[in-house]
Amino acid sequence: MPTLVNDNNALGEKGYADNAVYPVYHTLVAALAAQRYKFICPTPETHARVIAKRTRLEGSLVARTLQDLFGWSIPASTLTALLPHDLLCDLIGAKLLVRDGDVLKPTIRVSSLSLSQPGLYIHGAWPTTDADSAFFGPDSYRYMRVLTSLASVRLRHTPPKHILDLCTGPGIGALHLSRLFPDADVVGVDINPKALVLARFNAPGVRFICSDGLLQYDGAPLDVVAIHPPFIANDARIYAAGGPTGVELTLRLIGEALNKLRAGGELWSYTAVPIGFEGTDAFRAALEKDSRWRIARYELVDADIFGEEMENDVTYPLTGSLQAIELALVKV
Repeated sequence: MPTLVNDNNALGEKGYADNAVYPVYHTLVAALAAQRYKFICPTPETHARVIAKRTRLEGSLVARTLQDLFGWSIPASTLTALLPHDLLCDLIGAKLLVRDGDVLKPTIRVSSLSLSQPGLYIHGAWPTTDADSAFFGPDSYRYMRVLTSLASVRLRHTPPKHILDLCTGPGIGALHLSRLFPDADVVGVDINPKALVLARFNAPGVRFICSDGLLQYDGAPLDVVAIHPPFIANDARIYAAGGPTGVELTLRLIGEALNKLRAGGELWSYTAVPIGFEGTDAFRAALEKDSRWRIARYELVDADIFGEEMENDVTYPLTGSLQAIELALVKV
């Protein structure tokens, strides 16, 4: 893993040294693209079930394909012929493959963002149990669709000049916004420096800031703040930790965005909200009480995601489902 350094230009006050690893990322992505590699990332839970199923069916798992190695995070033999020798040595030297006995374990995954468009992107390996894991999956793809939808509906005639992607993670939202609005200044913000190493590679035209929320942003008033926030209740992992009921962090960040948006500026979000047994939605109720915003869009994206969370009687005692929401708020 890259070493922590002070690097104000790259990531704010603290960041990861990445100059050494980026050339290896580029070489790997080029080699995989030449092999027409594609991998669409499932949820960590589906990933675990697939690994368990393949272990039952195949026995001890050793990567047989590039998708096994850099998609499913299945270790490769140290004698693998999947990669050219020079690239294999570079990956080991950069700790993107680490030795564990007779196998090499990947510390990254490489995934596609589209079935039809070229492009491969780096994110964290499975399992995603580390507190600072940084990866994407089905919610990343949903977030991109929500941004496309809101961009076409909300700002058809007035393209934004200043956009910020909050909780950017590996940078997929920031990358997508920079493509939707190529003339805009796009900034990505995340509290996790490990995520920002990946983000700076995945979206090289975007400026990134390491910050808890918007505390470190001091740029121009924003036209759009986009956010795909953590929304799992009582979770300690950075990418999931939404607060005691899962919405507290989102509400806090929305409040911070108010101070950075221009009048008439918009907040766009893909998030998930806990819905009570009788259909109650405390998140929407909290938004409706705040006169600083006008709710321009509050649309159901998916009626039921992360259903496994409903088994937790402590964190979700009165919740019937987590509903994915497309949200647009306008600063009054």
